[in-house]
Amino acid sequence: MSVSTITGKSFAEKSARYKPLNPRQFVLKAGSVKESGALPLPCDIVVDYDIAIPLRDGTTIYADVYRPITDKQLPLVLSWAIFGKGGSGFFYLDNPVFPRRFGVPKKALSGYEAWEAPDPAYWCNEGYAVAQVDARGVFNSEGDVHYQGKSEAQDAADAIDFLGSQSWCNGRVGMTGNSWLAIQQWHTAALRPKHLAAIAPWEGLNDLFRDVINRGGITDTAFAVAVLDEVYSRGKVENPAGILSNHPHDDTYWRGKRAEVELIETPAYVVASYANILHSDGTIDSWRRLKADKWLRIHNTHEWPDYYNPEAVEDLRKFFDHFLKEVDNGWESTPRVRIAVLDPGNEDDVNRVEDNFPPSRVNEESLFLDASDGHLTLVAPAHHRVASYRVHDQKDIVSFTKTFDRTAEIIGYPRAQLFVETVGNDDMDIFVTMKKLNKRGKVVKHQVLTLGIPGAKKILPFLHALGVKAVADAFYPGAEGMLRVSRRKLDAELSTPDRPVLALLDEQKMSPGDVVEVIVPIWPIAMRWQPGES
Repeated sequence: MSVSTITGKSFAEKSARYKPLNPRQFVLKAGSVKESGALPLPCDIVVDYDIAIPLRDGTTIYADVYRPITDKQLPLVLSWAIFGKGGSGFFYLDNPVFPRRFGVPKKALSGYEAWEAPDPAYWCNEGYAVAQVDARGVFNSEGDVHYQGKSEAQDAADAIDFLGSQSWCNGRVGMTGNSWLAIQQWHTAALRPKHLAAIAPWEGLNDLFRDVINRGGITDTAFAVAVLDEVYSRGKVENPAGILSNHPHDDTYWRGKRAEVELIETPAYVVASYANILHSDGTIDSWRRLKADKWLRIHNTHEWPDYYNPEAVEDLRKFFDHFLKEVDNGWESTPRVRIAVLDPGNEDDVNRVEDNFPPSRVNEESLFLDASDGHLTLVAPAHHRVASYRVHDQKDIVSFTKTFDRTAEIIGYPRAQLFVETVGNDDMDIFVTMKKLNKRGKVVKHQVLTLGIPGAKKILPFLHALGVKAVADAFYPGAEGMLRVSRRKLDAELSTPDRPVLALLDEQKMSPGDVVEVIVPIWPIAMRWQPGES
């Protein structure tokens, strides 16, 4: 099968991030600081730079391994990605794309962490080795870069079994990290590497085609292309955006990018949120499909502040202590499901213990769209009416409102069942958002970031209302769904009773006068409405 590729960025384009291949061992002294304002190292750390890792096909990739100075064999925490090892965290570039480091204090990290990866300063001090691996084709690693999926997972499995058999390792490896680093945990764990003893995927999708490139059947390659812009390689880089013309439907190529989560046997600590426009659905769905020993925590903030939150790091350490150090520390009594219930304008409920997601005590309710007065009702309207909007006017929408007379929570997977018609076209895109209105009828958005600003709960909403773009990422409007009507057919195998999944195998265009029934899947949510709110 032919695969579209692009040429990787040359090292000259970003020479500050490129380090020539230089295998060596170096000791970082306790109390030393990598950069002004960063976390001082809490212990002596020995670093083996550019360890050569042989892969099954003879390709060599390279890793940096950080270890506390000890004669004891250590468990290994491994991060796997295509963004570069060796303290390549974007936070350390003070990137303007992430204003105020999205609220992660500079003093909280040593700067030796890779992008979205664990900080060696913390983990070495707690008796772990930390490996940062440059995947195939990245920087000095040989070969061409793979874009997620089974091929990259096989490389990761090779690396795990190589590092897990080193003399300094106790033979137990755990994977952790956010986004790409989480996605590859699903794929890698499904291969069951011998030395992989635990995984901790923090917000990572499991189906590249449905979650990113073709969510709702609507093609959007912007993010996939943006990711490629951060890859540095001497070789070629797999380009899924360029593959769409030859593979527009869910075929063998795209199925290779869908993780076979059901095959995983490794214990998993899974972390998700509702507000992440890339990861929310795939992360929670992966947890639901897991047959292994598993824990779920859904938080109410943003992926990076949560991943580096000291309480979250300690929770992860307790999980790894149990499965990588085999410490009897009571981790097994940790609730299997902890969720946040969002309450914009009021106080969120955080770490609520439940039996499942959605909780088994949740009742399925149907709300009917009443086009006569724009309300959502518990009883179907007596007469059918039509609500319409002009497609070329972005401000023209159709809305339906329900005001609650008592406290209510919506938890799980909402979905919209609609009967739609388009005039003068053979297709249409539908976007559905569940928004919360306060008692005055104003939209209230959930705030996921403080940006490290004192008084952020009051200041940021004010700046957001003024249209300040720098704070836009701090707010989540509500659960969203989207659908291209021609791609409306559902996948009977992937769908569950509460979570419809699109097949994305073919197109069914509309004819003049057609009224078509569709189901618009909406991503998972847990939100509370107070009396008088809508």
